[in-house]
Amino acid sequence: MICHELRSRLAAIHNAVQLLQSPMIEPPRRQWAQALIERQFLRMMRLLDDLLDVSRTNICHVQLQRERMDLRVAINNAIDTVEPEIDQRHHRLAIALPSTPVWLQGDIGRLEQVFVNLLANACKFTDTGGELPVRMDTADRQAAVHFRDTGIGIAAHALPHVFDLFEQADGAAQHRRSGLGIGPALVCEFVKLHGAA
Repeated sequence: MICHELRSRLAAIHNAVQLLQSPMIEPPRRQWAQALIERQFLRMMRLLDDLLDVSRTNICHVQLQRERMDLRVAINNAIDTVEPEIDQRHHRLAIALPSTPVWLQGDIGRLEQVFVNLLANACKFTDTGGELPVRMDTADRQAAVHFRDTGIGIAAHALPHVFDLFEQADGAAQHRRSGLGIGPALVCEFVKLHGAA
C-alpha cells in the first residue's frame, strides 16, 4: 500500500514535469502543473513524516517538546496547512475559537500534526462543497476541540478500530479516497502522550 501510494504521487509529479518541459505550454497550464507538483510533494512529505513517527512510536522514541503555548495557534497553523485542499474542494470552513489565549504545556508541533490529520481526513472524506466546522470550548481549566464534517461517515462496526494502525474502512467508495491508516493512529498516540483522552 505504501509503495502504491508513493508511486501514484511520483507518477503525477512526473507527468507534470513532462508537461512543464513542453515549449508550447500556456501560462494557466504551467501554473496548474506547478501547483500539482507542490501539492503532491507536500503530501509525500506528510506521508513520510507519518511513517517515521509510526516507527518511533513502535520503539518508544517519541518525546514531546513541551512549552507554554496557545492552543489556538496550533489549530490556526493546521488550518493554514490544509487550506489549499479545503479551497480545492470548495468546502466551507467555519471556525469558532476563544477570543483570548488558551494556554497549556504542550508540544505545538505534535498538536499541529494532530489537527492537520483530523482536518485533512475531514476534507478528503467530504464531498465537494461540504462543511467543516471547527470549534473549541473551554471550561474548568480544560479545553475541548471539536472537528465535524458533512462527509460519508464511518460504519458502526468500524468505529472501535478507527484509531488502530493501518486500519481502513471497507468498501470501494472509501478505498478510493482512503490513505494508509497511519494518521489516525498517530493522532491517538500524540493525544495520549499529552495526557488527554
